[in-house]
Amino acid sequence: MKKKILSLTMAAVLAVGTLVGCGSSSSGSKEESTTTEKTEDLSEASGDKITLQLWHYFTSADLDDFEKVIADYNASQDNVEVVSTYVAREDLMNQYTMGAISGELPDIGMIDSPDMASYIQMGVYENIQDLCDEWGEVDNFYKGPLNSCTGTDGNLYGLPHNTNSISLFYNKDLLDAAGCEVPETWDELEEVAAKVTTSDTYGLSICARGDEEGTFQFIPWLYSAGGSIDNINSTESVSALTYLTDMVNNGYMSKEVINWTQNDAKDNFVAGKCAMMINGPWQVPEVEKATFNWGVALLPKDKEFASCMGGENFGVCAGTEYKEEAFNFLTYMLSKDVSAEFCKTAGKFPTRGDAMDILETSWAEDSPYRVFAEEMNYTVARGPHAEWPTISEAVYTAYQAAYIGDKTPQEALDEAAEKIASVWKQ
Repeated sequence: MKKKILSLTMAAVLAVGTLVGCGSSSSGSKEESTTTEKTEDLSEASGDKITLQLWHYFTSADLDDFEKVIADYNASQDNVEVVSTYVAREDLMNQYTMGAISGELPDIGMIDSPDMASYIQMGVYENIQDLCDEWGEVDNFYKGPLNSCTGTDGNLYGLPHNTNSISLFYNKDLLDAAGCEVPETWDELEEVAAKVTTSDTYGLSICARGDEEGTFQFIPWLYSAGGSIDNINSTESVSALTYLTDMVNNGYMSKEVINWTQNDAKDNFVAGKCAMMINGPWQVPEVEKATFNWGVALLPKDKEFASCMGGENFGVCAGTEYKEEAFNFLTYMLSKDVSAEFCKTAGKFPTRGDAMDILETSWAEDSPYRVFAEEMNYTVARGPHAEWPTISEAVYTAYQAAYIGDKTPQEALDEAAEKIASVWKQ
């Protein structure tokens, strides 16, 4: 890596140790110890071996699987050593922003798919279109995830690593005890939530944090009602926020959802404190530890089925001395077999069709992953837009204001519409 890391800034960043992202969102000693070990020596590799610095925000749910990919790559050849460093998602975005100005960037960087357009525009990532053309495997990738790596010039600045959707997890035992069927519509969801809510159990658990993770979980409700980001204060959009606000006010969802990550929602579900939750396939390995019977179903619909496309991308960062070597690692990590194996163990979906074909053969007929795969047919992408972070902030500021009662759903979304309209005009 050509540049040294901003030592004081990184020290502060690594001290935070908290992830906010769509796909995993927890922190702990595992990540902290990994970060310490990986950042003790950021010097150039000894001898002739090249060291590539890679920044990511994978946490406990995915970390071992990701580190295995890196270890296998390092063992497969003698020329390059990839060294990974965990940085909490929000802090990583800040580090990229500063690095775009200072030039202090890693060789390879991970990013949430809707944010990539913004950081391409900032100059964080290298144009890798020529290398992708030479590789010759880009046509195997799904267009949706691949588009999130494309700049306004039509060139690729990264490759999509994984994708996912969110669906409804439900506690079969609690629903059966209340005489309830799995809900398929919003009306049925509210009815079931009301029946299973008790003094120590909520009907539904979601993530409604004031960040991208919360926006990720709000979008399906918006689009299922017939609303949209570009018409966020329409009657349909307001009905979606009104529905969720009523769920909070009626006590079917905890008021704490405004602070819950997706992992918090999962923890409450696994502990039996919530009868249902909205979450993604990466949570399946943890949910399998539950002591009750559970299942996964499509998200209940209002006017139409809807979910949200999640996932992360990786790119070669601007200014690296080792562009081709960094790209070579990306092609290894995103090869058909490696991608399929990672996604199988990490509970994610590949971004290339031939890898998905491999993955599907490993699923049992009643596998919950088949539901998430079906849900992909109804996913809505976030962006891509260079100002997506600003748009997302308008969205999560609105639903949080409604949930805590500071504004009515209409007032909150009217304010969001003004902010979003100003972005469209730019």
